Amino acid sequence: MAKGVLFSDNNYVQFDVIENEELEKSNLITTKPVEVGFNVTDHAKSNPDSFSFTAHLTDTDAENKYNKLKDMAYSKDICTFSHKNQLFNVLIESLKATADKGNKYGYLIDIQLKQIRISRSEQVRVFEPRYETQSKIQDQAGKKQPNEEEVSEETNSSLLKKIGDKITGWF
Repeated sequence: MAKGVLFSDNNYVQFDVIENEELEKSNLITTKPVEVGFNVTDHAKSNPDSFSFTAHLTDTDAENKYNKLKDMAYSKDICTFSHKNQLFNVLIESLKATADKGNKYGYLIDIQLKQIRISRSEQVRVFEPRYETQSKIQDQAGKKQPNEEEVSEETNSSLLKKIGDKITGWF
């Protein structure tokens, strides 16, 4: 019979004996009324899978394996479990070790695993659209001041005389 393994990117533990495995799949279903004609599955969602097993770590390397399991639990490594059931993307939710006189170097291990959902998002580059607009060509000239040469001496002197007469009338 194949031995069970729990591994991550950083650690690998092979269990000597796995006594039992328990896989739980559940749904969260609304307790509120659902209108007739609506799909009931819109009001239910799947909970993450929960998995527990009991295993034995024996022999002189049991302490080393137990330390690796503790490291995986504390560092929250994303793991894969493989035995009768195979689960991906699981974290160690709880780890319980029992040492007794029946196994001098070993441990009886109870592990609870919880499957996590990993979402992947894509980044899409959005470019600003180019709008081709038809705009009027604006006359940049504006109001033109006449050149000094274009104003006659007679017009210039009469204008100054009018301004001067107005100003002197104020005093």
